[in-house]
Amino acid sequence: MEREAYETLVRSIQLVALPFDEQVKILPEFVVVADEIALTFDDAYRYFAGSSDDDSLISPATRKLLDELDKAFEQMSKNRSLWSLDALRISDEWDGTRNLARKILIELRELAVVPDASSWHFIRDSQV
Repeated sequence: MEREAYETLVRSIQLVALPFDEQVKILPEFVVVADEIALTFDDAYRYFAGSSDDDSLISPATRKLLDELDKAFEQMSKNRSLWSLDALRISDEWDGTRNLARKILIELRELAVVPDASSWHFIRDSQV
């Protein structure tokens, strides 16, 4: 389970690290892209934190960077204007999360590539 949680976390960080055009392309048209990027990371980070008892998969330095990314999203959530497609494309805050995600991937020795999104499931509002 710990390895699965790690891989889920890596895919979510890869999503955050993608350039805007790739982020929009990988997610379904019916989702709020900025929200889904942050929520995908949040879910994966919580899942990993809950399944990992030690630092065998990540170093304390990497854990600190993950906490920093988590806090960045938390701060951004206080500003509604940061959750539009325009903000995702041009804001310094989103550029900062992308740069931080790339740093984390380097620390993890993982590639900054388009993640395998086959395990992600999105539900249209009308299907709820």
